[in-house]
Amino acid sequence: MTRQPGPPPPSPPYSGPNYQGFVFVLPSSSGAPTHILAISTQQNENIAEMAYITGLWYPSENPTNPNSVIGQIGGNGGVISCVWGLTSNGYHELLGTLTYNAGGVGKFGQGLGWPSAYLDGDVAVYVGGNPQSGGPGHVSGWGRRPILTAP
Repeated sequence: MTRQPGPPPPSPPYSGPNYQGFVFVLPSSSGAPTHILAISTQQNENIAEMAYITGLWYPSENPTNPNSVIGQIGGNGGVISCVWGLTSNGYHELLGTLTYNAGGVGKFGQGLGWPSAYLDGDVAVYVGGNPQSGGPGHVSGWGRRPILTAP
């Protein structure tokens, strides 16, 4: 008896880090101003090891006028892609990798820090679907959730 091929097994759900609340400070290697990516929400999906995110993107020297960001985290937390400034003329896109550090307490009780992540990526500007010059180019930096202190 021959076994009939069936549908492929479902892809695994997202089980990576929760980046909701993370704020990344991203200096540019091109000399452009430092930019900030703040991830406001993360919705984990039950397929393709993927999570959807929303947040804000803004230059550190002008934090009063942020751009809304939409995107996704894939590979169970190892890759990020997001866009902002979506208009009929164009948009900005960040493609990069994320390296998560869980932090925690060491073997002898010493603190190893709060959870953090390193983002390494490239920002491109597109007009009419074509890449343009401008924007910060290559960016990289650390992010974590802000630590709040009691009043």
